[in-house]
Amino acid sequence: MITISLIFVLINPMLNLDEKTEFCLIGQQVPKRNSQINIGMNKMNPKEMTGLQLLKAMCAGKIPPASISETIPMQPFEVSKGKISFKAKADHRHLNPLGGVHGGFAATVLDSVTGCAVHTMLEAGVGYGTIDLNIKMCRPIPRDKELLAIGSVINISKNLGISEGKIVDEDGKLYAHATATCMIIRP
Repeated sequence: MITISLIFVLINPMLNLDEKTEFCLIGQQVPKRNSQINIGMNKMNPKEMTGLQLLKAMCAGKIPPASISETIPMQPFEVSKGKISFKAKADHRHLNPLGGVHGGFAATVLDSVTGCAVHTMLEAGVGYGTIDLNIKMCRPIPRDKELLAIGSVINISKNLGISEGKIVDEDGKLYAHATATCMIIRP
């Protein structure tokens, strides 16, 4: 039995997986069989999908979200080249000792949307990793309120992707803003 996180494979394409490794669906243990995700009659191999294709499949529910979404409730719902939007909601699991939502909640959500925005620009087999994340907290993140997190690419080059992200409510009120630099990992 083997368990592999889908997001780890996305971020680390240098991972040397043999033909007998199967990707798991959110932490399930599965026997070794092949390197494809079986969804009904469709088989998808994340290593053969562009970042945009993979994230569109995730938004459509054809592949599971990254396992971090079990800890930090966030789900992509809209994606295009250079841009992605998530829904996110802090709950009782995300509080600091004073009872407010911990800043790590916003940091994690912003790291996800800025990284995924860069990922939408990458060809199949290319990964990325955040090397710099600068966050400005504008106001406290509310508990039990669905917020929007939007990530967009500012610039992409052969080795670096620069993106920005923001967390807003339905009225457009800004809760946090971030800029990120991602190292692009080519095979």
